[in-house]
Amino acid sequence: MATFIGELSTELSGILSNKLKDEFLAIKGVNHDIEILKKNLDTIDRELQLADLKNNFHVNMSLWLMRLTDTLYDIEDVLDELEYRKTQLEKSTKWERFLYSNLQIMKFKYCRPLVQEIRKISNNLEFIANEKGSGIMQGGQSLWQISSHSIGSLASDIYGRDDVLHLITETLLSNQRTAPLAIVGIAGVGKTALNQVLYSDPTVKNHFDIKLWVSVSRRLDLKRIGRELLGVVNGAVNGQSISDTMIFKKIAECISGKRIFLVLDDVWNGQGTDWSSLHVAFQSAAPSSRILITTRSCRVAKEMDAMIFHLGLLNLHDSFKLMGDAFKDRDLEECQRLKQVGLRIAEKAGGLPSAAITLGSLLRFKTEYEDWEQVLKTPIWDIKAVVQKVFVPFLPNYLDMELDVKRCFLFLSLFPRGSNYNSNEIINFWCSQKFVKSTAEGKENLEMLVSLSFLRVAERDNEGNVLSYTMDNIIHDLLTCYSANEVVFQEVKDKEMVVLPSKVLKTRHLGLVGVPSDLSGSTKLRTLIVTTEQQVEDSKGEDLKHLFCPCLRSLDFHTSRGSSYSLFQRGLPKEFSKLIHLRRLNLSHNDSISRLPNSLCLLYNLKILLLEACPMLKTLPKKIGNLGKLQELNTNESGIRQYPKGVKLLSLLTSLNGIYVQLDANGKYFSLENFENLNQLILCIKGNLKEGNDEELGFSSEEHCASTEVGRYFVWCLGSPIETRKKNVGPLNKFER
Repeated sequence: MATFIGELSTELSGILSNKLKDEFLAIKGVNHDIEILKKNLDTIDRELQLADLKNNFHVNMSLWLMRLTDTLYDIEDVLDELEYRKTQLEKSTKWERFLYSNLQIMKFKYCRPLVQEIRKISNNLEFIANEKGSGIMQGGQSLWQISSHSIGSLASDIYGRDDVLHLITETLLSNQRTAPLAIVGIAGVGKTALNQVLYSDPTVKNHFDIKLWVSVSRRLDLKRIGRELLGVVNGAVNGQSISDTMIFKKIAECISGKRIFLVLDDVWNGQGTDWSSLHVAFQSAAPSSRILITTRSCRVAKEMDAMIFHLGLLNLHDSFKLMGDAFKDRDLEECQRLKQVGLRIAEKAGGLPSAAITLGSLLRFKTEYEDWEQVLKTPIWDIKAVVQKVFVPFLPNYLDMELDVKRCFLFLSLFPRGSNYNSNEIINFWCSQKFVKSTAEGKENLEMLVSLSFLRVAERDNEGNVLSYTMDNIIHDLLTCYSANEVVFQEVKDKEMVVLPSKVLKTRHLGLVGVPSDLSGSTKLRTLIVTTEQQVEDSKGEDLKHLFCPCLRSLDFHTSRGSSYSLFQRGLPKEFSKLIHLRRLNLSHNDSISRLPNSLCLLYNLKILLLEACPMLKTLPKKIGNLGKLQELNTNESGIRQYPKGVKLLSLLTSLNGIYVQLDANGKYFSLENFENLNQLILCIKGNLKEGNDEELGFSSEEHCASTEVGRYFVWCLGSPIETRKKNVGPLNKFER
């Protein structure tokens, strides 16, 4: 968390010093407030860099960081509003700009709300800085004790691993030279326990001349490993007396022709490690020598060029076996009585051995059936023993993440368990919150989460590109625990009032299934997703305007694909103009939307507008060209057949989907001259496209056109300027004529 706050603080300090001074210099006293604000930010940042939060995290510190987080978000909102006001001024009339430039009272009136907010934030931050200086960094009840190891299975408690155990044993006993072996899996999945079974196997013992087990944990020191290995292979030599450059040369001499089994357990981070010296030393050993590592990260295994064995989650039957402690010292009748509820509790473990063992230990001394039912009803992230013994061991992985990866990871708890995460959609969400700056950066973060086994690839296209990801339920539970109340997903009865958690750290991202009558405590929301599986009676746009929270960056009102109802039976609310921070708006699959309010065109920060499957929508607002930052426009399967001239002004568009093109007798086609940044274009063309028209744009019609019974559909992948990137993607969408 310190990294999160520290990096955000550093970023905002730089922005403050550059942006705010010039804008408010003329207003008395504001310059002083800005200087104090920046000074306090820098002071807090320096202190956070010195704080060792990864090994020492206290209640007082947690509350202080929550207050600081709130204030930093407020600063970001002010900066964002300042940017909006500048754009608003640029879009105003010449007369308004003249008055602003020449009349001090106009400038004061224009900037006064921001000035007041800056002074309020400055006072809050000064209080927070003074509070930290009073010694809040020290003392207080510890929230958790972080250990590098999670609770694990004993060698006698290994279940469901017969196949992987057989494969690894077979490889260990082979006389052929192989790459290092790596057992990869999340914390608590039983990597070390499986390693212990292999290490103590009599057949494995007899196969090797020398064995060494090194517990590596968070700090990988290859020279220390070399000294320990040297001490084992040649006890007469004092490993400490050998220079670093000679260690592995001496090892190579001592193990020449011998069969060596080296286990590196719990390797956390091998980035930048030069493994070549260890590999070279092992070349002198017998071909049947082996290096076996356990790690949470696929990247570590790949850096070693290791043969990877993934250790996944257990099935319910094996998880239930690991809960054996719960049935110790009970008679047969009592065991039978508790078996069914025990199986349902085993499901809460999500296949993670450490969770199953912890739940079993928790239940051992609960004698009443009602006590077991209470454990069943309690969310797993609210069970203290599970948090401490199962979720806390994940914490170092989380704290070691880069700031952007960490924020992206937490955001995924916004969606329900079992969700498929569409790659493009998730990256768009992240971009709207400024978690990532580009699609490429978003993809890198997804790959990082996959390498840590927090995400799994669910679907790929024909070319191997990832379309969607999935997450194991136990990881989703972990996320819910870590995100506390900042990210909330909730199912509500339609027209039920939702009261958000009233804690210091306000809810920033909210996902709802069902339409609430009101949102209490929602003033700081940055993401709101509202979906429903059933028709909302008498749903009017005006009824939903209370959900338009002023700080929203992403707003999503959609119904299920294929449904015949809408969240907006009587039109959209007019309050769009208040959402000045909005980057992403999704109104897809709303059958009753027939027009968009003109106030939509005042959302100068909007980058993504999704209007897919809105068949009653016939046109876009005339001033759509005001949305100069718009990068994606999707009107697939909508009723739009005419586009206002302002569309030509959307020069930053990179994705233009579902554009309906009416060709005349001369075969004229949709002009792309204004869209040099496009990398995806989907057209629905009605009429006869003359041969050669697409080639004038640099396309090969054979590669980029697909014929169906309802028309011709084009998916064109362009560069900038407009050039073809050869890619045969085929028809992606079906359009009604």
